Amino acid sequence: MKPKQLEKLGIPRGKPLKTAVKTIAPLLATGCQKSEVRDRFNAVIANPEDFATHQVFGSFARELIFLTNPTHPSLLFTPRQTPAPITILTNNIDKQSITQLNQVASLPITQRIAALQNASTAYCLPAGTVLATQNAIIPTAISPDIGCQIQLTILDLPATLLETQKQFLQNAITNETRFGTDTQFYNTKTEKKRQHQILDHQDWNATPLLQNLKDLAHFQLGTSGSGNHFVEFGQLIIPENQSENSPLTPPPGSYLALLSHSGSRDLGLKISAHYTRIAQIKQPQLPYEIAHLAWLNPDSQEGKEYWLSHNLMTQYAQANHQC
Repeated sequence: MKPKQLEKLGIPRGKPLKTAVKTIAPLLATGCQKSEVRDRFNAVIANPEDFATHQVFGSFARELIFLTNPTHPSLLFTPRQTPAPITILTNNIDKQSITQLNQVASLPITQRIAALQNASTAYCLPAGTVLATQNAIIPTAISPDIGCQIQLTILDLPATLLETQKQFLQNAITNETRFGTDTQFYNTKTEKKRQHQILDHQDWNATPLLQNLKDLAHFQLGTSGSGNHFVEFGQLIIPENQSENSPLTPPPGSYLALLSHSGSRDLGLKISAHYTRIAQIKQPQLPYEIAHLAWLNPDSQEGKEYWLSHNLMTQYAQANHQC
């Protein structure tokens, strides 16, 4: 249906009409036939309160409700009656981190929060925080850099190479990764992009967004980003008493090790931003200061898409470290 046809149904111009237009494509994606669209809109117009939390019509229904009752409960943020329990395991937490913890504790979907010993202010939730929610995914709380991690690779080589082969090790880093926000990787000798089995993963075809990001994934594969991301060689010492109880620990000795810090790069950022916008549309009642904490229902189409994308980005981040 076109805007003029929607107006004839009684939809006011302005925000309600714009939201109605944006609703048509998702509605058809659910399997609704074009011949049924008019009847669906008429049903929402007649009783918008019944559709205030609807997966497709929710935003449009709340626009209609606002016109006649701006203080309707479906438009107001209802925090928990008592904040969720917060456990703080550090004595060095800053005031901004405390503010972030209290904001998250007020959400109705929050169950418990724990700030670990390395907790520090981040985008919307302190880094080094464990958050338990009830049937909800907060994309920004997971991090815009999905899958960001530090990886230690222990090499079966002597640590003395740090002195005897210093230039060789430096060249290994500069040849095998790139640093910077928008950095893309090319093999300087062949001008070919990096290769990895992650690029053959079938999930790249699961959503239109992932399909659009696959070329970028190829270009940025093996890069390290910017900010606090790094790659460095160092000496790892395994004491005599540290290898007895773990089959994963090498025998005692001194080893050459590679420590790397990177994530899903610009791909994770784009995925996080995309699904955060969707979550904010679905929860327009959130106050401005916590709008970035909007959440998705994991059983919704968007929630399933985000979780699939999240898992792929975690694997992509690991692929960056492996490269």
